Amino acid sequence: MGAEIVATARRDSFVQLNGFADTELVKLMLRLGDWALFGRVLVYNHDGDNQFVNAKILHHQNVPLDAVTVWATQSWRGCIALQATLPVKDVEPVTLECNTYKGIAEFASLFALRVDGIDPQ
Repeated sequence: MGAEIVATARRDSFVQLNGFADTELVKLMLRLGDWALFGRVLVYNHDGDNQFVNAKILHHQNVPLDAVTVWATQSWRGCIALQATLPVKDVEPVTLECNTYKGIAEFASLFALRVDGIDPQ
């Protein structure tokens, strides 16, 4: 009972975000089982104008499991948290991605716990 396996990926270095292009920050390869996923990224608005900042956890290369959009003021800096559950039948990539017009992402991480089951409510 409980959690059996923990998978983690982390990237502390900064990554430039430009032109609202989705940028992969970290990636996990998950194997068979039910997974609880947690993601985090620190993002800076770096161009002096108000803009949207987007973060998401994806699977199957482009299917969102969770997504957050923040309206960032001129010099906004904030931490975005994400979470999701995912039943995996074989091996599946899961990524944490961000985008904004002009910004910086750093301290990105994905944390996955394989659990006994998922009970959507």
